[in-house]
Amino acid sequence: MGLLGRHIPKKKIAMAGVSQSADASNVYVVVPVHNRIRYTESILACLAIQTYENLKMIIVDDGSTDGTREMVREKYPDTILLQGDGNLWWSGATNEGIKHALTHATDTDFILLLNNDLEVGSTFIEKIVGVAHNNPRSLVGSVVVNIVTPDIIINGGVSINWWTAHRQILNRGQALSQFPEGHYEEASHLTGRGTLIPVTGIQEFGLYDAVHIPHCGDTELPVRASRMGYRLLVSYDCVITNKSEATAAVNVTSSYRLKDARTYFFDLRSYGHIKTRFYFARSANRGKPLRFIGKARFVVKIHIVLAMRNRIPIGHEIITVGPLLLKPGTGGIQFRTVLCPFLFLGILLPRLAAEEICTP
Repeated sequence: MGLLGRHIPKKKIAMAGVSQSADASNVYVVVPVHNRIRYTESILACLAIQTYENLKMIIVDDGSTDGTREMVREKYPDTILLQGDGNLWWSGATNEGIKHALTHATDTDFILLLNNDLEVGSTFIEKIVGVAHNNPRSLVGSVVVNIVTPDIIINGGVSINWWTAHRQILNRGQALSQFPEGHYEEASHLTGRGTLIPVTGIQEFGLYDAVHIPHCGDTELPVRASRMGYRLLVSYDCVITNKSEATAAVNVTSSYRLKDARTYFFDLRSYGHIKTRFYFARSANRGKPLRFIGKARFVVKIHIVLAMRNRIPIGHEIITVGPLLLKPGTGGIQFRTVLCPFLFLGILLPRLAAEEICTP
C-alpha cells in the first residue's frame, strides 16, 4: 500500500472517550505462554484491574512444567485455559487462542495479543478499543517502553522502505511525555506486544502463518493485512511496559561474536532466522514481483563491522549469502551483500498461498 516505503508524518487521533458501540464490543485477550509462571501471573494481574469490562482472557499454555496451569485455575478461574504439547511455538499457540475466540465472537469484537513479559496500565484496553473504533479497518499497536525507564520510548513503531529494506524504529529514545494525547504513527508492521485486531479482519486475512513462521511470526500478519487495505497504527496513548530481561528471544544483545552465527541464523527464536526472514519478505511482496528485489534484502543483507575486541554489531535482517561489496563503515569495514540471481526463484517456484495456509 502507499503507506509503506516512506516515513509517515505524525498525526493525531480524535479521542473523545470510548463510545457506546465500543463498550459493547468484547475483547478476547490471547496470551501464549510457556513456563515463566511469575510473568504470566503478572500480566493476568494487570488484566484483572482493567476498566474495560467486556473482557475475555485466554491463556494458551504450550506445555509448561512450572505450575502455570494450576496457578491460572486457582487464582484466575474465569480465564479460559487452552493447552498445547510444547510444539505450538508462538504462532501456533496464538492461533489456537484466536480460533477459540472466533467460535464465540461477533463481528463487532476484537482480538488483543499480548505476551506475558509485559505490563499494561488499568485503562490500556479501554484506550486501545477507543482508537480502533475511531479508526475502522485498522490494526492498532502499542508504543513500547522499558520497565526501568518508563518515559523513554524503545519502540514507537517501525517504518520500512520496501525498495531498500531500510528499517527505522520511530521516535526511539524520545520521551513519551512530549507527545500529545491522541498521537499515533502509521507503521509498516506491528508485533504481538499489544496489538488489537478486529474479528472481521481475521475473517478476511486469516491467522498467523504457523506453517512457515512458527516463532517470531507476529509481524507477518499485519503486513498481510496492510496489503488488503488495513491501516497499521501505533497509538502513543496505549503503552506497553516491556520486561527486557524476560524476553524469550535470542536477540537480546546489540553485538555478537562469530560463534553466535549458528544461533542467530538457524534458531527459531531468533529474529534473524533465515526461513522467517524469507517468508516475511515474500508475504510483503505478494502481487509485486519486481519489488522482491528490495524486500529480498531482508533475506540477503548482512552488516558486519569489524570492531575492536572481535565483537560484531549485526542488524536484524541478515543472512550470509551473496557476493560481498566493501564499503566504509563506522569503526571498521562494513561488508554488504548484493542480490543473487537465484533469489528470483522465490518468485517462480510453486508455492501454497499464505492466504490458504492461514485461513481460520
